[in-house]
Amino acid sequence: MPKPTEVLGVRCVPAARAAVDLARVVRRHDALPVLDAAVRNACSGEDLSAEVLIHDGLRGVRQARELIAYADPLAQCRQESHLRLILRDAGLPMPRPQLMVGPYVLDLGYGAERVGVEYDGSSHLDRQRLRADPTRHNWLEGHGWAMRYFTDHDLYRRPDQIALVVLAALERL
Repeated sequence: MPKPTEVLGVRCVPAARAAVDLARVVRRHDALPVLDAAVRNACSGEDLSAEVLIHDGLRGVRQARELIAYADPLAQCRQESHLRLILRDAGLPMPRPQLMVGPYVLDLGYGAERVGVEYDGSSHLDRQRLRADPTRHNWLEGHGWAMRYFTDHDLYRRPDQIALVVLAALERL
């Protein structure tokens, strides 16, 4: 069993332990962002998998075990992680986070199908971003990409609609 580590003079459990503990007890759509952050910043998927074995039989361990398989260090924010989980839970393939397309990086994308999925948070209300977004959108559209954009309202109030919209874009092929 991994020993506590010291961070700035404070004894702490290892990152994998903290991530699995949280993934066991928080809501599902909050658990994947925790695991994504863990593999992005502090530990590997193998560390998480080894840690979850220690927790076998505890409440919430099934949720943690399942979501560890989807943890991705490329995820940039909790909303992107939540979007990926909505799509996965709807039976769609898991999109790739931070997909590079020409000069742009998509939040999520299905490369072969040329479908991009974006979460537009408050940063998109910045004046400079408001000016740049149409240029980006037009370039992607002009290069055959079907872009789908979602906000906090979609994510928290209409998750089923997200899956339907993305499914329709994927099926257009």
